[in-house]
Amino acid sequence: MRIRQIVFAAQSLEQGRDALAALFQLEPPFRDSGVAEFGIDNAVFVFGDQFIEVISPYRADTACGRHLARHGDSGYMLLQTDDLPAARGAGPPSSGCLLKTSARRRPGRCPGLQPQVREDPLLSLVPP
Repeated sequence: MRIRQIVFAAQSLEQGRDALAALFQLEPPFRDSGVAEFGIDNAVFVFGDQFIEVISPYRADTACGRHLARHGDSGYMLLQTDDLPAARGAGPPSSGCLLKTSARRRPGRCPGLQPQVREDPLLSLVPP
């Protein structure tokens, strides 16, 4: 497995963005307007073909907002590149997770393992 993207949820996008930029001495991030459909704004830092992203809700009743209410500023999602059967849609592992499509734009191509019992961040497996 290889990490493709790490996503942090923050109450303040600006503070989260500035903290990451200072910590890792990063160039200014870009914003992906495509996340607006989820009621969030973001800042994406690029490292070759890998990313660190900070997301923050701008409207009520978002998954990100609910996560922040439970956990505060914290890790939100980890995307990994893998060729496991779960990444090909064969089914979820037996770890109390539900296989769930996490990318609406490419249904069935980017499944997410949504924790059902634990309150872990979402894990998404991205095809290589």
